[in-house]
Amino acid sequence: METKEHNKQWHLIRNDNGEWISDDYAVFLTPLEATILRARAGQQGKELNIQHGANGLLWCYRHEYEAIIIEPTKKTVMRHELRVKKRIKEMNKEQICEMLCARIENKNLKLPKQIDFCIYDSVLYLQIEGSAVRDNMQTDGSAFEGWLICIKSYFPEIKNVELNWDLPLYSANTQVRQRQEKHYNRFLLRVIFFSRHYNWFIIHKSKIDTIRLFSKYHSNLLINYPANKDAKEVSGKGKINKGEAKLERFVMNKMRESIPVTDHQLPVGLFDDEVKSKRTCTPRGASQIDLWQIDRDVLRIFELKDEANNEVGIISELMFYANVMNEVNKGRIKYPQSIETATDYRNIQYLYRSVKDEKINSIEAVFLVYKLHPLIESNLDTILDIINDGMVTDAISFKKMLVTDIIGK
Repeated sequence: METKEHNKQWHLIRNDNGEWISDDYAVFLTPLEATILRARAGQQGKELNIQHGANGLLWCYRHEYEAIIIEPTKKTVMRHELRVKKRIKEMNKEQICEMLCARIENKNLKLPKQIDFCIYDSVLYLQIEGSAVRDNMQTDGSAFEGWLICIKSYFPEIKNVELNWDLPLYSANTQVRQRQEKHYNRFLLRVIFFSRHYNWFIIHKSKIDTIRLFSKYHSNLLINYPANKDAKEVSGKGKINKGEAKLERFVMNKMRESIPVTDHQLPVGLFDDEVKSKRTCTPRGASQIDLWQIDRDVLRIFELKDEANNEVGIISELMFYANVMNEVNKGRIKYPQSIETATDYRNIQYLYRSVKDEKINSIEAVFLVYKLHPLIESNLDTILDIINDGMVTDAISFKKMLVTDIIGK
């Protein structure tokens, strides 16, 4: 896309008529999003002019975009839809939070501000802001699986859960926008995985086409594999990350004493058609399973957290990793052909041969922690029952283990 820098703060972009405008007035789109937006504009009878930039990049005017996506998905509209339904029970977000605080005896509990929750007619409704669906899945606003499972576990009267979300607005900065797009892709994939497992989970009718088109555009996913002997000593600058990196290696060495095929940092970045940077579908690099092992016919994966980390997002993370590895084991997500001759870094060849020879019969997903979030810890058995009930057909099971049971206190 042709641009001009202006005052080193913002850029001008050229529209299809050759006019220069500020990128503040533009929303950048992927081809999939442009297709969805055209369909929604047609359904609503609203104007939409898709503009074409260099390298196939698409964009539209911000005022057109907001006129199409914001009105149908705002919280007020969701609540209006609910008011017209006959309702037996009604509870808003504040009331839900108060009830949870009382049940776990913790007045400091807060629900994520980017998600609106409400209960009507024994249905839990979630509405996620567009800024959250483009965030990392472990952040509070994006981790919808963790929050809805926790809430459902404390309210047995909830029979169904319906999820809706605002479409994301992306940054004009190319690197930031590309990162946000990958997080949103992963969000959509998580929604697909969740809907496969739980018949009580409903995707809002306004997002059915979004999910359908996403599945069509990303129908041939490949997964990457380790390219070096050991993951970097520390990925990032945070103290928690440094502590977890050291803890991870210590736990791995302890595990190897009883189960030799134990390793760490298993990549789960996904790609469309070929494993190349330009074909990246979901976040890669730091997107890796902390610890994994093969114990006879069981693939066991671990999401490890140190003493300072006990967020609800651990449920969303581990569910995504378990689902991805299940798809790999079922052959629906594949390793690229190059893995046949790849160096056996981090036991990847053992894993690949086990998958190829159909030796893995089940997957165990383990929360490996010192402690869990109070909302999870206070109702862990029920939460695990809810998660595991939906995973039976794919032979995936979830459990909790304490780090101290492995390495001692």
